[in-house]
Amino acid sequence: RTTFSSFLMTAGHLLSHGSRENVHLTTTGMEDVYAVLSVWSDGSVVGTRDSIVYKVCRFLEQQLLEIVLDDLLHMTTEGCELFTEVISDMMEAAQIEKGQRKEYARKSINNADDGTMEEECFSRLKDICQFVKIEETRVMMRNAILSLLENGGSEKIEYDHVEADGTLYQEVENMVRSRGFASMTVRDAISLMNRVG
Repeated sequence: RTTFSSFLMTAGHLLSHGSRENVHLTTTGMEDVYAVLSVWSDGSVVGTRDSIVYKVCRFLEQQLLEIVLDDLLHMTTEGCELFTEVISDMMEAAQIEKGQRKEYARKSINNADDGTMEEECFSRLKDICQFVKIEETRVMMRNAILSLLENGGSEKIEYDHVEADGTLYQEVENMVRSRGFASMTVRDAISLMNRVG
């Protein structure tokens, strides 16, 4: 937890001012997280492994999402690419074999209201990382939404305006889903389109 905390403290700087010259200063915590998750995910540890890895993954994803989705954080394309590189090994190491993960989900979901337990670890964060890396897709979607909003020249997309118009919201959601982002929300996409540049 301590080493991961050190990464969380510097992740915002990496996203907004990232450069390859200083990326090594922010990776130490993630290397330790990757090492721990590799041990838990490789099948050498049995018993409650799935339960522990699942809960750790959810915690890690939530902490990272809070940083990436902070509306006050303006991010650069290079910073987003570096951030994705730093956490990609961790996300890969955290994957539990699909059958085992679903078995754990079935056993644990009795008291849950929905099927979120069966979602793949880091699926939302993966979508977001992929989205911020594809500038062409972001720009095309942003321009399409702005034209539908008729913002009068405003460059910022207001989520509340999109949400208030059910037809527009559905159109934006269709854009997001048609490009393969199954877990990223409309709010996520709009927040990122407003802040990555």
